[in-house]
Amino acid sequence: MELNHFKHENNLHQKKLNLKNHDLNSRIISELMSGLKSDIEYFRWSLTRSGILAVLTMATAIIIGWTATRNLKFEQAAAEAELDKQGPVLKVVNDNSDEESHDYEADWDENVNVQVLSQLINKDVEK
Repeated sequence: MELNHFKHENNLHQKKLNLKNHDLNSRIISELMSGLKSDIEYFRWSLTRSGILAVLTMATAIIIGWTATRNLKFEQAAAEAELDKQGPVLKVVNDNSDEESHDYEADWDENVNVQVLSQLINKDVEK
């Protein structure tokens, strides 16, 4: 009988220890889970803030780029309008031809009267 009583007490003691063990496990797990949940919530808010900041930064960059290109187009259009008001711009072209070709340019010009030139040359020779 005493042995049965001892076994019964041991079984009760073992059940109490198991209950305490389960209770401690539950407390530890709940503490870990609550800490983990708060960490997850912190990371979620941090990612949300970072995402909102990234979207705002991207939108600001797009608006600044769009405004800059639009202003550049307006400046180019104003410059073209100013050039149109002034008329065509003549550019100086350097002609690297030899000097002998200039002697024959009068021969190419149909408006030059050759007889008049020969008369002028003859008058200069006579003098």
